[in-house]
Amino acid sequence: MEYFFGNINSPFSNEKIESVRLLHTEKKIEIEFPSESKENVKIEAIHGYFNGLGKITLLDCYYSGMEIGSGGATVKFSAKYILKGDFVLNLNHSQFSTLKFEMNGLLGWTKLSQLNYDFFKNRTIKLNEIENIEIYNSDEIKIELYVTLNLNSQREFNELRLRENVGIKVIFKNNLRSINDTLKIINALQKLFKIIGNIYTGLESICLYKEDDLEYEAILICSDLINFGEPEIYSPSLNFIELKDNFQKIIGNWLTNEDLKISVDLILEKSINSKLSIENYFLNNCFSIETLHRRFNNYNPYDKRILENYKREILSLISENEIKESIINSFAHINEPNFKGRLYQYIEDFKSILPNDIDVDDFITRIVKTRNYLVHRSSKKKIFNNIEMLYASFYIESIIKINIYRIIGVDENLLKKSILKPKDLIKSMFDYNNTIE
Repeated sequence: MEYFFGNINSPFSNEKIESVRLLHTEKKIEIEFPSESKENVKIEAIHGYFNGLGKITLLDCYYSGMEIGSGGATVKFSAKYILKGDFVLNLNHSQFSTLKFEMNGLLGWTKLSQLNYDFFKNRTIKLNEIENIEIYNSDEIKIELYVTLNLNSQREFNELRLRENVGIKVIFKNNLRSINDTLKIINALQKLFKIIGNIYTGLESICLYKEDDLEYEAILICSDLINFGEPEIYSPSLNFIELKDNFQKIIGNWLTNEDLKISVDLILEKSINSKLSIENYFLNNCFSIETLHRRFNNYNPYDKRILENYKREILSLISENEIKESIINSFAHINEPNFKGRLYQYIEDFKSILPNDIDVDDFITRIVKTRNYLVHRSSKKKIFNNIEMLYASFYIESIIKINIYRIIGVDENLLKKSILKPKDLIKSMFDYNNTIE
């Protein structure tokens, strides 16, 4: 929790307001200032100067309360973002040519380091300069990885601290981008590295630059930027070194394939919602794999011409318009595979990841029956109990991720290696927890 003090341009008039307090925590940005106004309004931007921050813009501001004391009334406004170093009118106003942000999990995953330790033998630490690594280049943007090194000296404790991190640099080539655009890019890359690397995606800093001003640097501070949780030990993942030469295709497919979005968001919800129940986690995975199949592996069980003939024959026998409408609506989805049929399209993946002592046909049947029970409250026969439902979700999620890898262009040999990691681990975790229960 940090407090800053300064002044702002009033959101209610053209006056300057002094004695403004700004509160910043991991989840909150809020300003307090003396005012009698009770206007419950949303304001796109509030400009001000604060000690320790300098020139700032508070963005996406909204009225969050009022306190009345002996000294008068104090109004509170919360904000989603602080842009440090510039005044802008809204999230879509200012245009930037370059975005840089550090993602904490990238250092361990990429194993990029400038430090060469020989401390115990020769008492030396050498710095090896690492050039930026280009991982994607298109007509619109270029993406690079870079290594940062921060030095902190604390003489009173005789300490010298070195802190490394790995960041992502995005260069916008043709069209400059707004803050909103840069946030979308950050979110897309966070999701990608969470899915393929199973890494922590928390951000250390977000910096924005303008091509025509070499000295310009604006720092974006967010009140609640999404972080997709800690690495999950049961989740498949891919090795950075093995993917290094294939990132051009992988990132290109990821950024341009909108059909992946729903399935990805469904399996990532548990990473940002710690209160998600086992039932909802299971259903999210069912909906995710069903959506993935519909978008990328869909098929028609019946011959379209024969089905159309049946529809015409049935409709010719009916005179009531309401019944006709109902039959037409039913036929609209009759040539879609059911949920069980969709799961069987991934039967080879189920065989690869499930333990040898689990019957694949029975497992798929239990997924379908459990899903139907939770959604429609149908029969309880052959449904998973809570612990089984949780571990079934792990297996389904792994299959979803493996098929996402396929869609974005990961080599099939790497997919086989990624399956081996969760296979035995999920089984041993289930056996242990099932024994306890």
